[in-house]
Amino acid sequence: MSIKKINIKTAESILDFSGGQEGLEPLAAIQMEGAVALHNMIADDSIGLGYLADEVGMGKTYIALGVVALMRYFNPSLRVLYLCPSNNVQDKWIREYRSFTESNLRVSQYRIRTPQGKPAIPYVNCRRVRDLIEHSASGYCADFFVGKGMFSMGMGDDPANLNRNLKDLKHILPGYTSKEIEKGNLEKEAVKDEFAKALNHILPTFDLVIIDESHNFKHSFGSSDRNRVLSQVLGVKNEGKFIPRIKNALLLSATPY
Repeated sequence: MSIKKINIKTAESILDFSGGQEGLEPLAAIQMEGAVALHNMIADDSIGLGYLADEVGMGKTYIALGVVALMRYFNPSLRVLYLCPSNNVQDKWIREYRSFTESNLRVSQYRIRTPQGKPAIPYVNCRRVRDLIEHSASGYCADFFVGKGMFSMGMGDDPANLNRNLKDLKHILPGYTSKEIEKGNLEKEAVKDEFAKALNHILPTFDLVIIDESHNFKHSFGSSDRNRVLSQVLGVKNEGKFIPRIKNALLLSATPY
């Protein structure tokens, strides 16, 4: 489903950034303008990307949640991946996700919000790669909250450690029968690449990925093993081996330069 551009009036019928608090209305007006502008950037097929670079205290999380709500209002099957820099930030996103749904949405028609003020669609907070795999494979979830750290595989240079990681990989992904993995003689970098390839083939395709504190990736996806693995998991680094798993992106950062 293509994304349609909208105006402020349409967005105001769906969202209330002030949450009914008169003192927040000036900030809410700025947040509404930002959410609509970002939504329309993402809706533009020639862009498909929004970059929110407000300073601390301007409510970047709420603006991003507003963008998701606007997109989901017109596409209830919208699937979103929230990529968080740490467990604490991940938990904060979940709290604000629930609060925003309860207090800042004007609609309760089961597209976004139930009449009881709860999220109308299933979401999951993934702490481990196993959580991501299980929820991707066992049923429908619309929103996945994940931490970028869970894509790390610290292995060192010990062959025994490499073999242990190979066994873990085969246990986590028993249906993934890579000849290289079965041989058990991969180099460290190759183990991580096989891990990324397997995850990439299991994951669903997301309509939107939100990357919080995106300045962490300023040196490109290939600047570290973790960034390389993540780029392969999402299909950004394709090389003919990976499936593109994101259609659009929204980047957040208080330090964009």
